[in-house]
Amino acid sequence: MNLSRWIEAMVTCNGRVLRPALRVDRVSDSDLPDLCIRMNLILDSIEYERCEGRLINLDIFDPVTSLLDELRSDREVQLKDWIETINTFGEYYQLESMNVIEVTPRAVANIEKDAERLDIFLG
Repeated sequence: MNLSRWIEAMVTCNGRVLRPALRVDRVSDSDLPDLCIRMNLILDSIEYERCEGRLINLDIFDPVTSLLDELRSDREVQLKDWIETINTFGEYYQLESMNVIEVTPRAVANIEKDAERLDIFLG
């Protein structure tokens, strides 16, 4: 499985670690909710600030929101089906070389309920 290394970065908000680094060599299907929450936090943090007056890239937005929708509906999801989305996301936002990814408090507030429902503890 060739998964992008951006997932090895911690996700933080105001210096607080929301999600610890994941190890690429140990990621499995059970990590998809975590990866989904990470992508939504990053997407909201970046795009909300700059989207006014321009359109969001639907090639990035649609798959990320589709994964969240599938997880919300308790459908069975497999990592192998989402690797391309995860890798494209990291490439598009140039996350590959980051050790820490800082997200906004607004993004955290927007995803908290979904994170809780998916048993993902934010910090």
